[in-house]
Amino acid sequence: RSGKIDESEARIGRAAAALAASRSMVRAEIRDRYSRAVTDMQQVEVYRTTMLPRAQGALQLALAAYRSGRGDLLMVLDSCRMSSDLTMEALMLRMDFARSIAGLEQDIGVRDLAYLR
Repeated sequence: RSGKIDESEARIGRAAAALAASRSMVRAEIRDRYSRAVTDMQQVEVYRTTMLPRAQGALQLALAAYRSGRGDLLMVLDSCRMSSDLTMEALMLRMDFARSIAGLEQDIGVRDLAYLR
């Protein structure tokens, strides 16, 4: 009878160790996803508050210079392209952020972390 008890205790110990390892992996994944979500959110904010307004300002300056005869069409087109590229990058970053949030929601079992957006 002692052998069965020892075997059962060993199985319980192995199961407890497997559970602890699994919990540790889940915690690490959640920390990683959270870190990615925070980084993505910060990048979105940089684009929204700094890069896009600067690109729009540069485009407006290029247009004003062109209208006044001090600039050329190539400057306007280049500024327009730059603004368009940055807008696309900002949208891609927002998509990355949404994916990070969706992964985090899935990992922690919460259906809506939309308040973070």
